[in-house]
Amino acid sequence: MHTGPKVINDGLIFAVDPASTRGTYMQDIVNGSTVTESGTPTSSSEGHKTVTFDGNGEQYHYGTSNVVRGLGDLTMMGWVKQPSTSNAHQTVFCTSTGYQYGLKLMSRYHGQWVVWIGNGSASSTYGSGHTIAGDDIFYLIGCTRRASTGDIILYEDGALKASHTNVVYTGTISESGNTSYGSDYHSNGYRHVGKLGQVWVWNRVLTAEEMTTMYNVTKTRYKGE
Repeated sequence: MHTGPKVINDGLIFAVDPASTRGTYMQDIVNGSTVTESGTPTSSSEGHKTVTFDGNGEQYHYGTSNVVRGLGDLTMMGWVKQPSTSNAHQTVFCTSTGYQYGLKLMSRYHGQWVVWIGNGSASSTYGSGHTIAGDDIFYLIGCTRRASTGDIILYEDGALKASHTNVVYTGTISESGNTSYGSDYHSNGYRHVGKLGQVWVWNRVLTAEEMTTMYNVTKTRYKGE
């Protein structure tokens, strides 16, 4: 499976890479899932190759029956350079675009980067405490989510950033709308602005050591370290 150098494959169910030459551009590398392009995303040579979103509604959709949907245990992470923007909601990747559904990894939510999760009738955000918008560098942001407790743990550049153990939603995640990369999700006023790179989803909770490993094996491409 060609998902990148030393990428953790145990439980990996979804991966996209703007630099991949396999199949259709931005196709899911793991399963070859169909992708639908919306708008006219452009590519950048930064991070070897990334996708540029300019707030005009560019995004990639992976349908309404993708393997990342309806999970209990889950790990999601992705590379992003988030510029300053007045757009309040900036989504890197989400299991569902529907409002108050799915799990959304957001590089900006009125400031800090967060995880948003909903059960179909209500939703909550869980923050990192760090605003990355305007830093002009790439970050690897990610989270784990445990079904039995609802716990959501946030990681930034492979290090623990925030732990949320009072999450009210347990069990499998409720889904509605498209699985999406760079989505504006429920409002045309919240279109993504920035550059996105690789994104991965696992159907299990990665350990803290594994989260650090993922950063270490991919950071050279984005940070030159």
